[in-house]
Amino acid sequence: MPVRRWLFPLLLAALLGFLPSGQPAQANGVGTIYLAHATGNTISVLSATQNTVLATIDVGSEPRAVVYASDGRNAYVANRGSNSVSVIEAPIDAVVKTYPAGGPPGALALDPANRYLYIASATSNQVFVMDTATGARVGTLMTTAPPGALGLAAGGAQLLASIPSEGVVAIFDVSGRIVSTVPVGKGPSALALTGSLAVVANSESDSVSLIDVPRREVIATIPVGRRPSAIAIAPDQRQAYIANAAEHTVSFLDLLERRVRTTIAVGRSPLALAITPDGKVLYVVNGRDASVTALDVTSEQVLAVIRVDPDPVAIAISPLQPNQLPGGLPGVAAPPLAEGGAQPPSGATTERPPPAANVPLPPPPASLPRTGDGGSSLPGWPLMLGAGAVAVLLLLHGRRR
Repeated sequence: MPVRRWLFPLLLAALLGFLPSGQPAQANGVGTIYLAHATGNTISVLSATQNTVLATIDVGSEPRAVVYASDGRNAYVANRGSNSVSVIEAPIDAVVKTYPAGGPPGALALDPANRYLYIASATSNQVFVMDTATGARVGTLMTTAPPGALGLAAGGAQLLASIPSEGVVAIFDVSGRIVSTVPVGKGPSALALTGSLAVVANSESDSVSLIDVPRREVIATIPVGRRPSAIAIAPDQRQAYIANAAEHTVSFLDLLERRVRTTIAVGRSPLALAITPDGKVLYVVNGRDASVTALDVTSEQVLAVIRVDPDPVAIAISPLQPNQLPGGLPGVAAPPLAEGGAQPPSGATTERPPPAANVPLPPPPASLPRTGDGGSSLPGWPLMLGAGAVAVLLLLHGRRR
């Protein structure tokens, strides 16, 4: 057989081997959702592009909260039953470290620079401050009663903590002191920040309080559904979504007009919410149904109902939008690397002094670099080899003519 007759298909096959296969890649850490199951001691990994469960991650006992880092590299899980925090490396969907929390953790907040994790104690009047690089507890903020939800304002320079038993929200300044306690409704169980506005869900008074944080006062109280339990803020900051656990609905709250625009029925006992980075899809965790409802917020229609393991209680969605491979397929981006410093080695520990009471909050960070913007490219060497194969094919074709 002449060489050219078998070389042509061989080179063509080699070239096609370096092209995308047409199968969507698993979106580890990119466009994925982490869902905590309190009784299963696991995190379900959901795809925000495929609306399916991709994997399950074992964490500590009774996970109650989960939060993503702003660069999408890690997620942190509060394990109330084992008094610990699990660190998940998002690109590989695996727990890489487990740190002591200081007490049973009930809620989490992460500063914009991803350096400090704030951990609300579920049983004591404390908020623990953890250095995310080492897991060391670097301070403790004292509250007047066990804190509920946490949030950060002013670029991380102010910490807000709801105190459900007292019906107030405590505001800490950069010194770590409480500078104000703002009265809200009964049982403030959830809060979310948008600019200088704090949105607080009052679970025992079926209302939402809007706090002007700089002025340290409530500027509006808005009735919502029965037993509001969770809040999500749209990326454009014009709308808030409120999960009403006792009536199995989600309220769409217009923050500019300060009124509920519409209410949508979901599954039984919605307990947690998360919205995609583009603001198009809201994910609702239905605790009693063991399901997650995906809502199109523009059309206000249900896109999917995802069946999950029992007792889902908390949710967090990657801040990174799904990457697009050639052909428009959802795929995997390289793990984003923050600029301006090397990452500590895995498992590294650093000796720290004993935790101080009322440690100062970290200063507000400078403008953060944008990382993980969804850009993607195939490796250079497959393209070069593919180009070489094309050149050989063209040369053979020319000689044959």
